Amino acid sequence: MTRTDQSTRPRIWKRAFAAFAGLFVLTLFLAIDASPDTPVQQAPTARDVEKAQSAFRAWKSAQAEDAAPEIAFDNAMLTAAGVLISDGTGYERASLSVKDGVARGTASIALPFGLWLNGSAGLTGEHRGFPEVDAQVGSLPIPSFLVELGARTAYHLLRRRGANLRPFDDLVQHIAIERETVVASLAIPSSTGLVQEYVQASGTSADPRLTQALYCRAIEAQKREGFATLPELVRVVFTQSERTSGDVAHNRAALAALALFVVPGEAQTISPALTPMLDDCGRPAASITLRGRDDLAKHWALSAQLLATFGDDAALGLGQWKELKDSLDGGSGFSFVDLAADRSGLLHARMALDPNEAHSAAVRLSRIRQEGLLPISLMRAPEGLSEGEFVATYGTIDSRRYEAAIRTIDEALRRELR
Repeated sequence: MTRTDQSTRPRIWKRAFAAFAGLFVLTLFLAIDASPDTPVQQAPTARDVEKAQSAFRAWKSAQAEDAAPEIAFDNAMLTAAGVLISDGTGYERASLSVKDGVARGTASIALPFGLWLNGSAGLTGEHRGFPEVDAQVGSLPIPSFLVELGARTAYHLLRRRGANLRPFDDLVQHIAIERETVVASLAIPSSTGLVQEYVQASGTSADPRLTQALYCRAIEAQKREGFATLPELVRVVFTQSERTSGDVAHNRAALAALALFVVPGEAQTISPALTPMLDDCGRPAASITLRGRDDLAKHWALSAQLLATFGDDAALGLGQWKELKDSLDGGSGFSFVDLAADRSGLLHARMALDPNEAHSAAVRLSRIRQEGLLPISLMRAPEGLSEGEFVATYGTIDSRRYEAAIRTIDEALRRELR
């Protein structure tokens, strides 16, 4: 090799690196913006929850093993689903809509240094099979074949991890975007395993064996002692030796066992792996109450498990959404007492899963009394509020009046921890 050849090679690599770096910088320049495109979503209202629930029911109706029934989502349903997605995930700038024959989803994610990542995906017309999606990140258009490639890659990763899904090309059998409606025929199995997959991937699932041991011990204790209150159940589940008590993994399993005991149907939906424990250990001999009410015990236990599984935002959102839905005609009304039980479950779960507080939280729960779970003062909080009464008094769930009411609840709960 000549000296000229040897000196040329480094220059070629330098030029290639410079070209790659320039392309990377250009991509960043096109993809990143100085301001968000998607506005902050409004706080969910009772009507948003109702519409989103309608969308969820339509989605569930498509979950059949041998058929792909046609379902329809109108703009109100999609918009409401977008509001709840923003509220439940903590991403305030996300939206869904279908207007003038275009179905669109948008999101704006905050980046460091005041920059934003804006993304959007749009769909028009009628399609059989995976549709051609018009996607964009910042000013950078994403070709539809790359969108499909990304979807196929995600699909195969889920299948490899055990998700129960139809063949990719069968999932979307037909989709049509009408003026203000999306009509689709989707082949979605009744159980995909995606929830369990998410829980396992995020590392928030409870240890099944430990959960089973704690649940079975609670079943045996109830048969022996005949208790029927939440404080008694919590003490049984959290009472352990000094050597085993207070570990985050142990506390997570204890919260799962509590939910399985108090709200078995919901607990199995959140964590399907817990289902066999009902058969192995048996069922509770009596329902569990808090302050003489079984609904308050359910609120406490379910909220604690939701936080342990999905985190703060989802757990907070689901509790508030239920109360908003209850404020509509035919419901029991918006209840701040129910919310107090929710927030007590969240507070205790949050401490039990904090590595710095796990031991002291477990000890506290092993000695808990009724006042520690739900102070008597909170039983006087407003209940049975209709949608109109709630709006007239509190406005929305992000108003100052509502936040003041929530602070009162939280302060009463924290006083019991001192």
